[in-house]
Amino acid sequence: MDTRMFRKQLAQVALFFGILAGGGYIAATPFITAGQLAEAIEQEDYKAMKKMIDFPAVRERFKKSSSKILFNKNSHEITNPFARLGNSIANLAIGPIVDQVITPESLIYILAPLIAIGANEDEIRVEMNYTGINTFEVLIWKSNEADDPIKFIMVRRGLTEWVVNNIDLSISELVSR
Repeated sequence: MDTRMFRKQLAQVALFFGILAGGGYIAATPFITAGQLAEAIEQEDYKAMKKMIDFPAVRERFKKSSSKILFNKNSHEITNPFARLGNSIANLAIGPIVDQVITPESLIYILAPLIAIGANEDEIRVEMNYTGINTFEVLIWKSNEADDPIKFIMVRRGLTEWVVNNIDLSISELVSR
């Protein structure tokens, strides 16, 4: 009877540690994905980047944020008909430009210098944290600058897969290129 009880307790302990290890791995997956994305950028691996970044979603969010920057308002808040016409024309122009500019190649051009600087950890700051159970953000900026960081927003797909669906590039980072 003692060996049955011992086996039962051993199975319970093994199950507990198995669940703990599995939960730890699930919690670590966005950190792992962020590391893989940095490696893909550094190695200019476009195929890997396309797997880790939802480019249609990133482009759509970039179009919306560009429109807000240009007009300082959401399009439904504009009441002047001429301003609405200007907003429509600008949106028509912004769309194709963003589609051509937000590509793996352009992101590598913008981000590769930051990744290279990251080799010297005193020159770059990176913060990673959960913002919700299914969202995670990575903030990157140069340590000696007070500019807004480049922000990667990742969302969970499934249990362990994370995909970047929004990239908030600081304006100063774009202008300096």
